[in-house]
Amino acid sequence: MKTRLLLFIALLLTAFTLQAREVSITVFKLKPDGLDNTIGVIVARDTPRGIEFTPHLRGLPPGNYELNVHTGFACGSQYNPDGSTVMGMAAGGIYVPVSIVRADRFGEMLEPVFLPKMKVADLSRRTLVLQRTDGGGFDEGLRVACGSLELY
Repeated sequence: MKTRLLLFIALLLTAFTLQAREVSITVFKLKPDGLDNTIGVIVARDTPRGIEFTPHLRGLPPGNYELNVHTGFACGSQYNPDGSTVMGMAAGGIYVPVSIVRADRFGEMLEPVFLPKMKVADLSRRTLVLQRTDGGGFDEGLRVACGSLELY
């Protein structure tokens, strides 16, 4: 009886492990003509609460940022009809807002945030975009970093 119970528990744990996913998304700084250097990764993993995003980012100006999942799966810039470029517009519009995240005085972003009721599988062919906020405002011209989930 004990052996069967242990086997049953092991099977349940294996099933849970197979359903839970974790991906590391490489995040790049944006520049007008495309991508700049990488600033680190954001690890997205399934939890009972939803997706946990844990940033491991460095080299950002201190302050608040919005972390959002966008509809597109590319991080490049796009041109406006007037010839100006908008960084990160290839990411498309916001698919779902995640949270406000903060870069500390050293330019590091390390605190996890959660996106309830979603799974990592829901992120397939999307992008994560960091947008600088000033007083909680939103401006698409302030996209500063992006990571593509094209392959997940």
